[in-house]
Amino acid sequence: MSSENRCTLQFPATEEFELSFYISERPEENPPRIFPRHMHDAIEILILLRGECSFSVESELYSLRPGNAVIIRPNEAHNCIISSKTLFHHLCFHLTPTKDGAFDEFLSFRAGGAHCVLLSEEDLARTMEIARLLHGSQDRIQQRFLTLEFLWIMQNSRPAENAGVEEVPEVLHRILSDIHENFTKIDRLEYLTETYFISQSTLGRLFRTYLHTTPKQYLETKRLACSRILLKQGYSVYDACTASGFSDYSNYIRLFRRRFGMTPKQYQSSLPFEIALQPYEDKPRSKDRSQDQ
Repeated sequence: MSSENRCTLQFPATEEFELSFYISERPEENPPRIFPRHMHDAIEILILLRGECSFSVESELYSLRPGNAVIIRPNEAHNCIISSKTLFHHLCFHLTPTKDGAFDEFLSFRAGGAHCVLLSEEDLARTMEIARLLHGSQDRIQQRFLTLEFLWIMQNSRPAENAGVEEVPEVLHRILSDIHENFTKIDRLEYLTETYFISQSTLGRLFRTYLHTTPKQYLETKRLACSRILLKQGYSVYDACTASGFSDYSNYIRLFRRRFGMTPKQYQSSLPFEIALQPYEDKPRSKDRSQDQ
């Protein structure tokens, strides 16, 4: 009886997932610009091809160089910052994670660590080739294989040492950690100024300088992201509101609609690519009396 070396792999029945991507290679240089802070239901992976920029993801700020890829998980607030006139050639993927957990390993492989990786020249060339093949492919099996190969490249790329996290003052680092752990419990901004012995003006300056947002907007965004996750998990609108730290139900409905263009109830049945965080508007708004879900 001959001996055999066997390897049996079990693949779960994977739900359909959606992938979209684009490549931007505009020949003109981009002027300095701060893109609006936003979030998606999808995984976003942006690869910088030429130029320089910074990328803010949640409480971290990364300086990107060509070959860096920034990986953003669903409902993580982020935005791109161009500090000086530069090219901004990039390849951007959006991938909807499935409910069966098929992408859990990818989403958690750097949990608590950096969002930024560095692609080798070979991996960058292969990623561009994958994008080209996906663009022209009509074969569902090939599309799935190429998508999984792309994720494998991202997962096995090393952390981008040349990007690094830009240093923020120690007091801001502690404030952000506090908000991350307790955003559902912090009911007023005075808690932050009193706890960390700083003035309201200093608190606002720290957030504007390093995160390009305000303390109030940052806290609201954390709560909104939490409520989105709970809504998709089947929580009622009221329960998602209270569990994510909002004390005023009517204000939550109004804020959600203002930031996402739909009510929480409508969001529960929306498709992943329909919704993203909208930028704040400084102009005054007319009072909207309809508070339907």
